[in-house]
Amino acid sequence: MKFTSGAVASVVLGFSGCAVSKKIAPLNEEQFSLAREQRTKVATMQAQDDDGDQYEITDSTSCSPGLSLLDDFAECRHAADGLDLPFMAYEKTHSDTPGCSYKRAGSMSYVMFNQRPDDADDSDLVLVSMNASSASDESSEYTSRPICANRKFVTSLLAEPPSTEQEAKSLKIFCFAWTTFREGDVKLMPEARKAMQKCNDHRFFSHTNPDGHKESDVTVVQLPGQPVKPDDSQYLWHRNMVGLMPVWDYLIKSGEAKNYDWVINLELDHLFIPDLARLQITQYMNRLRAGKKEWQEAATQSLMFMFGNTFLFNKKMVQQMSDQWSMLGKVAPQGHPAVGCPMFYEGRPEWPLHCSQDMIYPNMLVHMEPKVLGFGNSGCGQPNKDFPMSCFEMSHISMKGLFNQTEIQSQFVRAVKMMDKMSTVDELKHYLEKNAPRLAANGNPEKIWTAKGVSFFHHLGDFEARKLANQLWGL
Repeated sequence: MKFTSGAVASVVLGFSGCAVSKKIAPLNEEQFSLAREQRTKVATMQAQDDDGDQYEITDSTSCSPGLSLLDDFAECRHAADGLDLPFMAYEKTHSDTPGCSYKRAGSMSYVMFNQRPDDADDSDLVLVSMNASSASDESSEYTSRPICANRKFVTSLLAEPPSTEQEAKSLKIFCFAWTTFREGDVKLMPEARKAMQKCNDHRFFSHTNPDGHKESDVTVVQLPGQPVKPDDSQYLWHRNMVGLMPVWDYLIKSGEAKNYDWVINLELDHLFIPDLARLQITQYMNRLRAGKKEWQEAATQSLMFMFGNTFLFNKKMVQQMSDQWSMLGKVAPQGHPAVGCPMFYEGRPEWPLHCSQDMIYPNMLVHMEPKVLGFGNSGCGQPNKDFPMSCFEMSHISMKGLFNQTEIQSQFVRAVKMMDKMSTVDELKHYLEKNAPRLAANGNPEKIWTAKGVSFFHHLGDFEARKLANQLWGL
């Protein structure tokens, strides 16, 4: 498949939801020379898929009229397949084009997706088009162009099917979290456990059990030595996959999680409402079943959902990970700067210093065959055009560092629970002014309103607020 030039958009791309992922490899010299010759002759390259969605690679800093930046991870991979370009990697950075973009570096052409970082705001949504080259070294040539889209297809789901709640209640979920047993984690553990116990089964994992916790839901796994010592506050900072790789090794080899509909990897500082998580899983599945052809096919295959910083794996996905664990489970050896990080991530963004789960899990999908799709956003508080928001980011309330205080978090928890009975943001504003003055004075009601129906709340780690939440939600 090649792009057609100019405004021509009549070519139908060969999209397939069950196609085997292409190997990530450079174009050969002949292919690259041809591609470079063709692509320097046109200002804009366009194509269209069999659902009518139009895709455009632009060399401008703005999309053509009627098109917008392609900012969805799953759709970016979909576009890469149809454009016959390898989907190279997933990243989270302020310094490059946000969303989906075409890259050419030396002799390699590929598509990359850049999820806006958790602390990004709307001012970060600036398209970047870069062309840099060296007269003496052609291999240093680098091009980055945004990919824009006109989404003709609209999910046909107008309302949740009557069976949604019944299906949600029937879901069997296994929940697990990593902890370093630092002081804050130890204090939160009793309240986190109350929520986890509402899963069908659960487990906490750590590299240590310093106080000799006797609970049967705590499992210690062995980690390789790290550049930063375990008693340092920066231990496993942005390297939590060093802990999660042995966790997955344990789960896969023991078979402990293989018989559940979904396996959920969350963080200890997430407020987690299990029944709402089951409901949102079902809502995501409903949208896939009512969606475009690729989505409908994906609904029957291995799947990963990204609920912000929480990642969910269906039964088929866990089995596929198990089948491919000899490749996926390899980690950097002792003495390597990335010691303990998964080797399939080698050469990707942040390697070898970091390997956080919100970078590793989306990139893991690229290496799995048959192809595995991931839906949702890796990063809390980011709206998605096709799926309901599933994770609220506390720092997005815009309270200048006040979001982690007990009073603020407690008022927020009460407000979110009250929103179950509200229909408009104006009702919320009235409630906040009357019942939560500090939250009203320092918060953003429109942002808070987006927490309605959400199942995970990131950075809601105040003990008193978590205790209150467990009481209000009956956990």
